[in-house]
Amino acid sequence: MRAFLKNRPLALTTLGLLLLGSSAAWEYVRVRRDYRYIVSPWSLRGYETMQGKVIAATAAVLLVITLLLAFGRIGRTRFGSMIVAAGLVGWSVGIALVADTGDRTLSFLGMALIAMIGAGLVTNLAASSIGERARNSFKGAIRFGAWLAAFALLLFGVLNPIFGGKERPVWLIFLVLFGILAAQAILRHPSALAGWRLLMLATMSIWITAITMASALRVDLLQRQAETSGVAVEFGDAQITSGVLIAWVGGLLAFVGVVGLWAKRRDEIATSERAHRQQEAARESELQLASA
Repeated sequence: MRAFLKNRPLALTTLGLLLLGSSAAWEYVRVRRDYRYIVSPWSLRGYETMQGKVIAATAAVLLVITLLLAFGRIGRTRFGSMIVAAGLVGWSVGIALVADTGDRTLSFLGMALIAMIGAGLVTNLAASSIGERARNSFKGAIRFGAWLAAFALLLFGVLNPIFGGKERPVWLIFLVLFGILAAQAILRHPSALAGWRLLMLATMSIWITAITMASALRVDLLQRQAETSGVAVEFGDAQITSGVLIAWVGGLLAFVGVVGLWAKRRDEIATSERAHRQQEAARESELQLASA
């Protein structure tokens, strides 16, 4: 317990995820008090909404992954990072399926953003597959040209034929987007940081979900009022409340904490690599002295 408390980023991440998950027990949205006995339901708690259920469940999953990563149970190797990536991508796809999010049309801007991320992935793969001498020349204008070609190919040759102007299941969009992001996190050097990169991505995603869900919650409340009593208040009379604010604060604390954990692990890896290089240099010096 003492070691846990001394690890301030871990304690901050845990606190943030606990706040994020427990926010579902509080009211997420309600209308003005003078409507209390006129419309029903008058308010909704987080666990009564799909958004609250998703946030609570995701916060619990991220807390487990955070603790496993922090104590070195997973994510130390590329294979372990791939397991984390598969789990997080599968979770996002599963959430879309369970929530019955239906079909959506992916805008051209959305396709362009995915193509930009995918082009970065293709460029990194190309750089890692060539020799050291060729890699030294794969910089500047050459690298940008390769990225631009990959971007155009992905946007107009892959994404536009699949998503352009067509309604596609949200789970498919999540699979493509988070799959590319997960692959990008795993293939970046050093691979030992892949788990933390994925955790940062997941934490940021659920935090953005909490920030952007206000309008959907208000619409949900008005729809339930219309279905229950045939009368609903005006959109402006429905407001988010304490539970959403707790989710915002919890998401912020969790993201800041995960960034701190990533930075701490990065410094540990850099220190280890520097010590290894010093040992190698000392060993080479000893061999040179012995052969002199």
